[in-house]
Amino acid sequence: MNRLVETHWLANHLQDSNLVLIDASPSEEYGSTHLPRAVSASFPLEDYLSYGVNTSYGGGVDLFTDPDSSIPFQDGSPSYIGNILRSLGVNQDSVVVTYDNGANFLATRIFWTLTYHGHPNVFI
Repeated sequence: MNRLVETHWLANHLQDSNLVLIDASPSEEYGSTHLPRAVSASFPLEDYLSYGVNTSYGGGVDLFTDPDSSIPFQDGSPSYIGNILRSLGVNQDSVVVTYDNGANFLATRIFWTLTYHGHPNVFI
């Protein structure tokens, strides 16, 4: 099964009720532009700065990273990931398409996380 979707497929399915678009771009990029209905996998704009310092891991791994791990970029536990996915509107019936600005690995990292945790319908 091909896990890459074309832009014309996405354009034809943007209004599907079970489609969840996850934007894996850094917070600032998501705040300035993103696809309609896309949710951000990065820290919210009001939370990514702390005393003027960018606390983001660089984008789309922010919400999925275990805040208690001493190892950077480690996924949270299955229950932690499940809570994050539910907060983004993802359920077992969702068709998830993740994307980023094209200059990094963040969309594929989210794809891997969801696939690892058993989500059946994840695409890039």
